[in-house]
Amino acid sequence: KNKGDDVMNRLILHGRMTADPRVKYGEDENHTCFARWTMAVEDRSWKVDDTYHVDFIPCKAIGNVAAVIANTCYKGKELVVSGKMQSGSYEKDGKRHYTMDCFVESIDFCGKKETPSVLAEEGFINIPEEMLAEMPFK
Repeated sequence: KNKGDDVMNRLILHGRMTADPRVKYGEDENHTCFARWTMAVEDRSWKVDDTYHVDFIPCKAIGNVAAVIANTCYKGKELVVSGKMQSGSYEKDGKRHYTMDCFVESIDFCGKKETPSVLAEEGFINIPEEMLAEMPFK
């Protein structure tokens, strides 16, 4: 069996990031990465005033998944994430607040493939002369 095969709490979301992820690094020896973001997930099964309903799902990840999010994702990025729902609570101003987050365990990129802005119009990167000298081919 694979990890999670018999888990009842399984969530798969397809949507877009509503903002750049908020990223923090732990003070442990591994500097563990923590990322939080919100995904806009459209529900195409029903409309209100000719507009599909959109849910805004808070997401979080740690470790390698968080590092990938931190280094490759940004506002508007289309993703499919897989994980589980986690509940939590905190106290603020003497009042208890309850939370629900998608704890992301894996991600898949989808949608239009973006071209990095470092590419020239012809699709080639300008490589500095000092780097060219070190390349095994020219």
